[in-house]
Amino acid sequence: MLNYAQFYQNQGYKHNENQNKMAFLHNIYYRYISESYKNAQNLLNNAKIDINLVKNDARCFIKSTNTKYNFIFLDAFTPSKCPALWSVQFFKELFAKLEDEGMVLTYSNSAAVRNALLQNGFYVGKTYDPNSKKYVGTIAVKNKNLIEHELDERDMDLINSKAGICFKDDFLESDNAAIIARREAEVKNSELISSSQVLKGYKHEHAEIL
Repeated sequence: MLNYAQFYQNQGYKHNENQNKMAFLHNIYYRYISESYKNAQNLLNNAKIDINLVKNDARCFIKSTNTKYNFIFLDAFTPSKCPALWSVQFFKELFAKLEDEGMVLTYSNSAAVRNALLQNGFYVGKTYDPNSKKYVGTIAVKNKNLIEHELDERDMDLINSKAGICFKDDFLESDNAAIIARREAEVKNSELISSSQVLKGYKHEHAEIL
């Protein structure tokens, strides 16, 4: 399933109708014929995997649960549209509910997100995709030894710029519009350097090296 999702994420936009049909046939093969699917199905039938689906506001759930987690996959909608799940206060709850050897993983590279994680005591690094040879997300942990790719100077400069100003949701109950308006006001009144100035400096530095 992960490979199939990755196929659509990385290659889906390149495929025409005939190629989509081939992918569909491949999926049929995987589901009804392949040994890997049969093994996965047997695993589920034997109840070796327990899935507990909760339909709720994640903020309400994380405050109410006493469970400690090994992995938290944060796949919320983009911070600029759904900041409620990227705030300093929400990450404080994630820190409290994460095992000492656990990880928070997300696709986001946002300086505001990384700063919010750092402010809550997380060690923060980057996730690397060997296929695209790019850094594709963020990892936050309590044990620094779990980080393979640390944030570099450019990442830290962005965190310390206006781009790194965090979303705030004091009681984990504000709506997205209010959280966005609060951050926009803070950015407007901030004397921090802008992210464009930070990036311009690195472009200039790179040109000097060349």
